[in-house]
Amino acid sequence: MKKERHGFLTFWLISGLVLHIICLFIFTMALDSNTLLAEMEISRGTAIMYIVFMFAGVLINVLLLNWKMSGFILLCILSVAALFIDQSPSTIVWAIMAPALEFALFQLKKDGASAWSHLVGSQKLNQKNGKAGTET
Repeated sequence: MKKERHGFLTFWLISGLVLHIICLFIFTMALDSNTLLAEMEISRGTAIMYIVFMFAGVLINVLLLNWKMSGFILLCILSVAALFIDQSPSTIVWAIMAPALEFALFQLKKDGASAWSHLVGSQKLNQKNGKAGTET
C-alpha cells in the first residue's frame, strides 16, 4: 500500500518546517546583535536555547515528513525537556498539546488509512527486518 497523508497534515508539517526555519534564522541573527536581543528582551542564553528548540523543530518536521516515528518520539522528548526548563502555564499547555495535536492530526485518513498507521507500520516493518531507522 502506498503511503499517503491527508493534505491538511502535509500542509501542517510543511508550515511547521517553514516557521521553525524562519524562527531559527531570527534567533541566530539576534545572537549577532546585542541591540536585537535587548529589543526582544531575552538573554543570550535564552536565544541559544530557542535556537536549539527551533533546530529540533526543523528536525521533527523533516522526520515526520519522511515517515519516521523518531520525529514523534523527539517531539515528546522535547515537550518533557521544555517542562524541566520552564514551568510557566504556557509551557505546560504547549508540552501537553503539541504531542496530542500531532497525534490527532496523524489520525486524519487518506484512502481509508491514517497517517499514524503508516508511521507505526513503517516502524514495525523496520524492526522486523532489523533495519532500525531505515525506510523499506
